[in-house]
Amino acid sequence: MQKKSSVAQKILLGFLSLLLVFIMIAASYLLMMNSPARKDFIENQSPSTFEVKEGSSLYRIMEQLDEEGYIKSAFFLKLYHKFIHQEGRILAGTYAIPTNLTAIQTLHFLFNTAPTLDLIAITIPEGLTLREASLIWEEAGFFTSQEFLDASNHGELLLSYGINQETLEGWLFPDTYLVPATISAQEAVTLMLRQFFAVLTEIDTNWQARSPQELTDKIILASIVQKEHKVAEDAPLMASVFLNRLAVGDLLRTDATINYMKKERLGQGHARRVLYADLAIDDPFNSYKYAGLPPHPVGLSGRVALKAVFYPPQTDYYFFVAIPQTNGKHHFSVTYEEHLKHARIWQEWLNKNNIYS
Repeated sequence: MQKKSSVAQKILLGFLSLLLVFIMIAASYLLMMNSPARKDFIENQSPSTFEVKEGSSLYRIMEQLDEEGYIKSAFFLKLYHKFIHQEGRILAGTYAIPTNLTAIQTLHFLFNTAPTLDLIAITIPEGLTLREASLIWEEAGFFTSQEFLDASNHGELLLSYGINQETLEGWLFPDTYLVPATISAQEAVTLMLRQFFAVLTEIDTNWQARSPQELTDKIILASIVQKEHKVAEDAPLMASVFLNRLAVGDLLRTDATINYMKKERLGQGHARRVLYADLAIDDPFNSYKYAGLPPHPVGLSGRVALKAVFYPPQTDYYFFVAIPQTNGKHHFSVTYEEHLKHARIWQEWLNKNNIYS
C-alpha cells in the first residue's frame, strides 16, 4: 500500500512539475507578446523605420524584428502566427513602425500597412563631429541643428545605452540612411545610435562584457584614429602607436584632438597645419599638453577605425608621419631618430608647397 502511495506521489509531482513548466511558458508567452519591446525609445517618439527586403520569408521578418528590438521573442511570435493568426502577407519595402507596440500589434501593423515610399537618403560622412553631423540634417531640411544636439544630450537615452558621458559625441554611426521626410531629431539620433551598436556588435560580439570605461576608452581612441588615418591599412598601426604611448603614460600628441579643441571648443576653423601656439593652449583636449585620452570622442568613427582599435596589432611603433604624394599614407617608426628623419621630409614638402593652413 505504501509503495502504491509513493508511486502516486511521484506521478502527482511529475504532473505538477509539468503544470508549472506550462504555466511558466504561458506566462512568458503573454509577457513577450503583450508588452512593448523597445526600451531605447523615448515616450511619444516618432515611428521607427523597418526595412523588409524582397524575398524575405515571414519567419525571417519575425527574426529581423527580434534582432532590431521591435519584439522580445521571434520564437513566440512564430508560435502565435502558426496556431492563432494564419492569414496575412507582408510586402517588401520600408515601414514606419509606431513605437510602444506589442509583438502582436507589430505583426498586425505590418500585415495591414503599405510600405512607406517617400524615403529620403541622407549621408553622414565618417570623421564629422556631432555638431557637423547636426548641420547636415539641418541643411537637408529635416530639423534644426540645435534640435539634433539637444536630442544627443538626452540623459535618458544615454542612460538606456549605458553611455557614461554628457553627449553622444562619437557614439552615432556615420552612414547613409533612408528616412521619412517627417523624421524627428530624436528619431534620427536613435537611428544612428542603434546603427552604431549594430556595427559594434558585428565587430566585437563580446563588447557588452567589457567594462563601461574600457568600452568608452576604445570609442575615444577610435575617433582619434578616424581623424588621423587616410588609408585603411594605416589605421591598425596608428592604434598600436597610441596604445604604446598610453601604456607608458606618454602624451598622445595627436593633431586630431587639437583640431577638435580649436573647432568645437574655441570656435576656430580647421587648420591643416597645427602651430606651436596651439600646443600651448590649456585645454583637456590638448594631447600635446595632457597625457592620456581626451575626455570624450572627437568625432564619429567608421568601421575601419573601430576595427583598428578593437583588434590592434602588437608593434613597437611609437611614431608616425605622413609621406608626401602618397594620398595619405604614413611612415611608422620605432625610434625618434627615424621619425625625425621622415618628419623633416614631410616638413620640407609642406614648406615647398606653401601649405600653412
